[in-house]
Amino acid sequence: MGFPIKSPVQTISKADDGLAAANPQAAGLGASRVDGSIPCLGGVDRIALWIAVGGGSGYFPGAPGTAGSLCAAAIFLAMGWGFLRGGTSFSSWPAGVWVGGFCALVTLLFALGVWSSGRAERLLGRKDDGRIVIDEIVGQLVTLSPIALFWPFWSPGRLSGDDFLTFFSMVVTGFVLFRVFDIWKPGAVRWAERRFKGGWGVMADDVVAGGYGAGGLAVIFLCLFLSGETGLGPLGAVRSGVAEVIWLGSGAA
Repeated sequence: MGFPIKSPVQTISKADDGLAAANPQAAGLGASRVDGSIPCLGGVDRIALWIAVGGGSGYFPGAPGTAGSLCAAAIFLAMGWGFLRGGTSFSSWPAGVWVGGFCALVTLLFALGVWSSGRAERLLGRKDDGRIVIDEIVGQLVTLSPIALFWPFWSPGRLSGDDFLTFFSMVVTGFVLFRVFDIWKPGAVRWAERRFKGGWGVMADDVVAGGYGAGGLAVIFLCLFLSGETGLGPLGAVRSGVAEVIWLGSGAA
């Protein structure tokens, strides 16, 4: 699968062309060989760059980070709904595969992100280049993790079409939360951005921002659960049961 290769920030003069060809590391160009200002990438470099730019979403004009987050949210929505529609209780195989597969996917993408983003920085010639969006993709998935992990508790059985709007609304809420924390960079997010270098530095702040977003989404889930207003499975029955117990207790008194 092809994708556009932009010219790197670094250029090389004709006088240094021989040095770059013989020893690209000595010329300060990482592992890539340069002819003028156009990189000549090997297979591994192309794979790393393709992963780092989110399959091309990092080249979206004006808002590459938002585009990467949107791709992650769309993939989560499609995969999550596809699995959970077949059964959301942990005793059903679709939910079990979804939860386990989601955790494995996030772990794998994080590891690939550390490797690919560090390599892409050298190829693009800029620290945390804006076209690198694998960090936004992973951070967005981290924010959406409460939906993947906790939905079976609140909506056992098979999901119906009526539940899609609620599911979609929670994904959109997670998307907005992550973008706010990723752009704002409060507290630990800013610390992580400055503390780590290379691929770890590219990924760390977005993962922490994803953790902030996941915390916010979990609080929203908790509030909906306590209010019983979501209509998700047994929530209304739980609230009615608690109210009945309180009523019986007050009557006995």
